[in-house]
Amino acid sequence: MRLRVSASALLYIALAAALFVLMLSETVTQTVDGSWVGDFWEHSAVVRELARHLLHPAHPLLAVDKPHEFFSPYALVLAAVSRVTTLSAVTVLGIAGMVNLVLLLAALPRFVRLFSKERYAPLLALFFTLVLWGSHPLVYSGFLHFNVIGLVLPYPSTFGTALTMWTVVVWVGYLGRPQAWRLVFVALAAAVVLLTHPVAAFFLVVLMAAFSFQRLGTGSARIPALASVGAVMLVAALLWPYYPFFKLLHEERVFDESNHALYLSMLQQVLPVLPAVLLLPLRLRVSRRDPLVLTFVVLAVVYALGDVMSRWSLGRVLPYGVLLLHIVLADRIAARFGRGRLAPAAMVAVVVAVLYLSAANMELEKPAVRALPRSVFPSLTAAYRPEAIAPTYSRLFAGVPRASVTMASERAGWPVPTYGGRIVAALHPQAFIANLARRDRDVATFFDPATADAIRSRLLCRYGADYVLVDRIDGGVAPGALGDLGRRVRSDGQYVLLGVFHRCA
Repeated sequence: MRLRVSASALLYIALAAALFVLMLSETVTQTVDGSWVGDFWEHSAVVRELARHLLHPAHPLLAVDKPHEFFSPYALVLAAVSRVTTLSAVTVLGIAGMVNLVLLLAALPRFVRLFSKERYAPLLALFFTLVLWGSHPLVYSGFLHFNVIGLVLPYPSTFGTALTMWTVVVWVGYLGRPQAWRLVFVALAAAVVLLTHPVAAFFLVVLMAAFSFQRLGTGSARIPALASVGAVMLVAALLWPYYPFFKLLHEERVFDESNHALYLSMLQQVLPVLPAVLLLPLRLRVSRRDPLVLTFVVLAVVYALGDVMSRWSLGRVLPYGVLLLHIVLADRIAARFGRGRLAPAAMVAVVVAVLYLSAANMELEKPAVRALPRSVFPSLTAAYRPEAIAPTYSRLFAGVPRASVTMASERAGWPVPTYGGRIVAALHPQAFIANLARRDRDVATFFDPATADAIRSRLLCRYGADYVLVDRIDGGVAPGALGDLGRRVRSDGQYVLLGVFHRCA
């Protein structure tokens, strides 16, 4: 029997395959030379710590007896893989990123079809999610545009988003045809999403409730089943041993300042997709309980409340609202141009037109160049490729005990827990740590050229520091000025690692 694949499926596969190849190239390059940025180094430190101490991990960044908010089921599985295979945390995260991409690309068409019957809607939804943005969209986890997706594929947010899509698809299937395995999958998956990425879990719960609400009065709303899923999520949150979930929710204020950017210049970042808001009433004419519209309204209210209350972490729902608007646009454009014999050509024309309009706005050459191997295109990639961390830090921290503490600037110290021991201050906010501000001030004081050696010595003793990492370019103080505090262990490029002379009382 000859298998026939529709033109819409072929175009989606082609776009997905092109994205996969680009992301594979970028992932391999970033994994080999260690040019990952941002949250990646926190996630890699988490996986490394869990791989060493699967049942009773210590804090992955700081020498404190506190839990860490990234000790999730997702990180636990990656740590187990790292432990069994002996692959590094960086390598395992890189592989996980590609698995997450496959999960996402496989889930998206099914997810989109929950809201649209148009054949070409999944193709356009994927393409719009990647490139239909305004100028300089945020490079944050949770977003999936082309400028950021290659950087965040290994993150729990990406896994949580992919699993959320699959869970909603299975939930809608359960509403139409109740089967025990569907309910079990939804309950367990929802619990995993909750403990892995709470924002995605909120999106998931609202979507599930919206689909049930749509069916109220029809006998297929499955409210008891929905309640049972909620109960499983609650039990998982109460019993999860790696961090106190409800205390984490209370600690969310710690992250508000770092999420303030979600409310700054946002109009220009999402402007191209805003016309989709005007299309929402058209969906309500078809169904007054349209799940997409209901979910979008809830997300919009939560986003607005975040600004009103200065609880900017609530702005993390933004990318999910934009995703729904991309699906709305995809549905309408596919309905207008995606029918008839010329539909494939029309879809290609839409893709080319949107790409042409978005290329300059979003500076799409940057992520495209990031995917090129550094060794093959050294001059071309120099402008867009972050610093290669892996070779330098691997040499610097070879043999450095995991239990040691390194005094380093927040930027230079961020990758240290992936290759060496703990650090004094973290680049990003941390839940459950009461003295974060003091740690930041102490690190700044230590590397201030005007600080006396006696004060530096007291700071080293305060945090039990065994090493000092000096960045000769951005460190603020020359390595020679610290000669009375420690001896040079080794140096590599702009970095010098000193071993501290212990003189603490």
